[in-house]
Amino acid sequence: MATDRDFVSLLRSIDGPSERLVEHLRRRPLTAVQPLIEPIGTQLWPVPEPAPRSLRILWIDDHPVNNAHLVEYFEMRGMRVEIATDRAEAVAAFRRFVPDAVLSDLRRGPDDQAGVTDLVHFRDVGVGYRGPVLFFVGRLPGPAVRKRIEELGAEGPTVHPHEVVRWVEQLESVTPARPG
Repeated sequence: MATDRDFVSLLRSIDGPSERLVEHLRRRPLTAVQPLIEPIGTQLWPVPEPAPRSLRILWIDDHPVNNAHLVEYFEMRGMRVEIATDRAEAVAAFRRFVPDAVLSDLRRGPDDQAGVTDLVHFRDVGVGYRGPVLFFVGRLPGPAVRKRIEELGAEGPTVHPHEVVRWVEQLESVTPARPG
């Protein structure tokens, strides 16, 4: 793989330790590993115990099908997850209910920072949301965007589903129980 120009170019285009990855591939042969995805018919997540609290999450992503397994997991725990694919749907969701947390992607269509722009809108102009936000992304952004996310008091970004689960479960543990 280290001799494949397109693959090496892809690695170099990614923020982070890409040079180390290229060197690693040149020095060591690749070995087969177990697939990350389990065969159809098996469960990706253990069946969770019902949640003692009814956490409410607004998830904003223009490709919600990519998060279906996480949404299903949270709903099985008794959480309410509202899906919005853009700012207008998110604003409508904010009018229907008050979320305890917001999960969002960063990129929507050609806009690499739509999630950040939306967060500023929700906080300062739109709905006055000041609660916790985690950015769950397909590709990590550059340092300037990560710095802006931090300045806004949001979490992430992360590309790891297990970090999303951990973040939501931590929020759940400190969120007061509410009736049904």
